[in-house]
Amino acid sequence: MNAVVFGTEEGSGAATATNVCKDDPNFLYKDKPGVTCNYIGTVKPEKCLKLHNGVEIGISSCPESCDMVDKCMAASASPAAMAGVTMGGVGAAAGVTTEGIGSAAGVTTE
Repeated sequence: MNAVVFGTEEGSGAATATNVCKDDPNFLYKDKPGVTCNYIGTVKPEKCLKLHNGVEIGISSCPESCDMVDKCMAASASPAAMAGVTMGGVGAAAGVTTEGIGSAAGVTTE
């Protein structure tokens, strides 16, 4: 699943706002080869507004390329607004989850 890439501030173990809204390097629009965040942002910007799991692609998968980092940051502060967005590309289609990510992505659940 494509997702907002959540990271951590080095040594802190906690997700930081500056690392929350990054383009998903594995994102492919409708799994089409070559239709990456960069492609959408430069060639097909209208795709940034398309919904994926109830969230605009520009917010959930390609905030940098779609120039939607501010919207992503605002949405990441509200879990309800990010329903369907997962951390590190792992999780269920409905709801935010950190299950199964653990320290590999720098996010811990307790």
